[in-house]
Amino acid sequence: MLVLDFDGVLLNSLDDVVLTGYNAATGETLEHLSELPKKYVELLRLNRFHCQPAGDFILLARALLEGKRPLNDRLFSKEEYLSIVEREKASLKGRTKDFFEARQRLIEKDESLWLALNSVYQPLWNEAVKKASKLLLLTNKNSDSVLRSCKHSGLFINPSNIYSGDGGVSKQENLAKILNRFSVKKIEFIDDSIKNLIELEQFAKENLNIQFSAMLANWGFTAETDARDALEKGFQVRELEEFSLYFKESPLSP
Repeated sequence: MLVLDFDGVLLNSLDDVVLTGYNAATGETLEHLSELPKKYVELLRLNRFHCQPAGDFILLARALLEGKRPLNDRLFSKEEYLSIVEREKASLKGRTKDFFEARQRLIEKDESLWLALNSVYQPLWNEAVKKASKLLLLTNKNSDSVLRSCKHSGLFINPSNIYSGDGGVSKQENLAKILNRFSVKKIEFIDDSIKNLIELEQFAKENLNIQFSAMLANWGFTAETDARDALEKGFQVRELEEFSLYFKESPLSP
């Protein structure tokens, strides 16, 4: 059974998280990237790959707004980024709630502006539209935003097939829920985060009686070394055009 991440696999949400991260960190509800500090926009775009749980965007945004800069003025090292996360005292679930609420404020203010911040990855999106009734998503994004983006671009997914980050639920917890629902012996999962893939593979090995096959979406929000590191871990590295053909021929949910 094939399961997909959403952001960085089907949807390019980079502008959304740059703006929402700012609004969540400041309590404002700005509507346009042009209103944000240029250096903030530049550095958050470059370092977006570090953030996986939605609540961590607030930490990166706040650090940049407070003037923290990578040593090379471009990319935070893994150690630099972890130092930002580890000093935070607020809970991840609380930060995630704050991030989703900031996004919701913008949606309620002008949904069309928010929708315009996101774009789809083709030709994969069109293939997903054809298989919408069977599509399974495992994502850190909140389900309301996933549904709005899908509907806007013609993908009418079953809401029960979205395993989301609502309430701060982790991908590991949701993977277990998928296995409780479907009796399968193998899951293929594609994500643009090597960190997520490593954690899910370990979780499946220790807690689930299945074969877990990890694939890195190399067109998503990845670091320069992620493809090499994924191959060293035994993961597959997929490119957009090639994976779109693979998806077209693959079985989804039973």
